[in-house]
Formats: sequence, structure tokens, C-alpha cells
Amino acid sequence: METTQNPRTQEFSRVFKLSELTGEAARQRLTATAAERAAVASRLGLLDMMVLEANLVLRRGPVAGTYIVAGRVTAGIVQACVVTLAPVESRLEADFETVYAADALAAAEGAGAADGGDAAEAPEIVVDGRIDLGEEVVQQLACAIDQYPRAAGAEIDPRWRREGDETPDSGPFAALAKVRREP
Repeated sequence: METTQNPRTQEFSRVFKLSELTGEAARQRLTATAAERAAVASRLGLLDMMVLEANLVLRRGPVAGTYIVAGRVTAGIVQACVVTLAPVESRLEADFETVYAADALAAAEGAGAADGGDAAEAPEIVVDGRIDLGEEVVQQLACAIDQYPRAAGAEIDPRWRREGDETPDSGPFAALAKVRREP
């Protein structure tokens, strides 16, 4: 069971044909090429991406016509600091599980298939009997990226703060920030 590349559709496309899922599960290891990483970085507004990999397991869901893609995405990225615009490197690892359904009926019955019926989201719909595992990885990566990266020591110049703006030591989340910093 091998995924195929389809460069015409997405920056990092690895299409898996569900007809090739013959056993209980299929394991896939995806690694983006340098060109794919550059294209994904551009799409996500990153300065650079040194690594994009994923280890996935695709299996049939508990409801007929549903499938579950579970795995871990790993990425090494460079973003611009929101204060200084200096490059901020980070390594991301995110575990995920996504339910797919072959049709609308399976989607209705399969909502919550991965966690026993408590899912907040409806399953993704399978198109033409295929799942683009690469696109799933990119979407999971997009959710894991820090939307407000800061370089070490980066602070907003006090001249640019408006009166009433919260400082890191005030406001409703100050107590939570202190707890997060404590060991």
C-alpha cells in the first residue's frame, strides 16, 4: 500500500486509495521534499520549513463507511517574531486523529466514531474513494503553529502601548501565565 503524489492539487499531496486498505490498518510515513516544504511554508506564511514528516495509521472506523487517520506530524519551522520580525525557530510535534466518512449517511452515523460519540466535529468526507494524507498533515500542522511567535526577550516598546493595554503582569490571564511559568 503506497500513497501517490499528485503535484497538481496541493503543495504536499499524498493520496491514499481506500480500495488498497485490505487489512485492519495501513501505516504510512510521509516526508516532504525541499520543494514541498517551501510551498507549504509559503502557504502557511512561514519564513522557512526545515522538516515536515508524519507517521500515520489509517484504519476502518467502527461505523461502516468510516475511516480514521491518526498519527503524529513533526515539523521544524521558522516564523517571524510578532514584535521584532526576527526569525524564530521552533520544532512542532502534534498528535491527531481525524474521522473520514465515505458518504453523507456514513458521516451522520459516524459523527463521534473515534471517541464513542462525543465528537464536536462532523467527519471529513472521502472524495472519489481517496484521502489526501499529505493535505491532512498540512492542516494539522497549521493548527499546531504558534500564531504569535516571539523571539527571546522581545517586548513591545512602552511608547507603542495604548493607555489601558494589558501588560503581561496584568489582566485576566496574568494568574494563568504565572502558573504556566512555575515548575
